[in-house]
Amino acid sequence: MDQSKLWRILVAATLAVGITGCTNASHEEKEDQKKEEKEDDEKPIALNQTPAPVQASIQKLLGDGKLGKIVREDEDGKSQFEVEYIVKNINHSATISPAGDILEEETEVELSALPAAVANAAKAAYPKGTLKEANTVQAGKDSYYEVEVAVDGKKHVVKVKADGTVIPEKKEK
Repeated sequence: MDQSKLWRILVAATLAVGITGCTNASHEEKEDQKKEEKEDDEKPIALNQTPAPVQASIQKLLGDGKLGKIVREDEDGKSQFEVEYIVKNINHSATISPAGDILEEETEVELSALPAAVANAAKAAYPKGTLKEANTVQAGKDSYYEVEVAVDGKKHVVKVKADGTVIPEKKEK
């Protein structure tokens, strides 16, 4: 094969990879935009508009705290309820099934209270970023931190175990 033909194949392959990368980035941006639009469309509902088991779980989580917003969501054809609340001046949120099962619970954490391993892992994931906020997450038997990092005005979330291990992001199909 002559040099010029090899060179053209190499250039064509490079362009194809570049175009595919741009298409994937564009697709991810569109998915992020759809997700944000969906969140904007969510309408809060009253506690008495939730099933009795959900109400019981919310009351148990809330204790003497202050109830914030409750939103009914449909994830993969399954209904669930997202509730925001404040206990002892700390923001919390929980995802609850219609049967009252607590699927996930998040608790806000001051950045200064993050374990060093967690903060360092989040900074290493986005070296040019700034840590903005953090939560502890309990999802079934899994426990980890969600750390929000801003890079050039764009928000990124890093999931990190207490030992500093970054949890890889699951790609949606």
